[in-house]
Amino acid sequence: MVEKFLVDLFRRTQTQKIAIIVDGRIVSESFIEALPSLMEKLREIGDIKIAEVIYEAKIPDKDYEILNQAGFTHKVVASNLDLNLLSQTYDMILSDKSIDTLVLGTENKNLIPLVTELRKNVTIFALINKSVSKAFEESFDGIIETSKIDEFH
Repeated sequence: MVEKFLVDLFRRTQTQKIAIIVDGRIVSESFIEALPSLMEKLREIGDIKIAEVIYEAKIPDKDYEILNQAGFTHKVVASNLDLNLLSQTYDMILSDKSIDTLVLGTENKNLIPLVTELRKNVTIFALINKSVSKAFEESFDGIIETSKIDEFH
């Protein structure tokens, strides 16, 4: 049901301005495999203004090239990835009023208050690799599972 909602929402408007912020901890082999399809699907529904992965440690070389080819920038933070992810996402959405949709790659339930606050300004989808709690799922406008990217038409 959430996936149908996502597809319907994306089809309603073709002019969305999209930001993608990803917690480097969810970048896995399945994420990397799904990345080309994800980017293609998102480009079909709007302009990707920002695509960034935030890491707490050095970015793995194999991920670096693939992420760059997909149009992502990356940032390595010295400590407290959660705080940096929260701060950067909040600042970006509040400072760039042209962003309509945020795709937040995280499975961190501690970011639910941020999502709740930002949903007042933008539509927010979680990009995840695994199952999440019902509370986590309900805090977002929709869930995008990397394993189901190709199911979106």
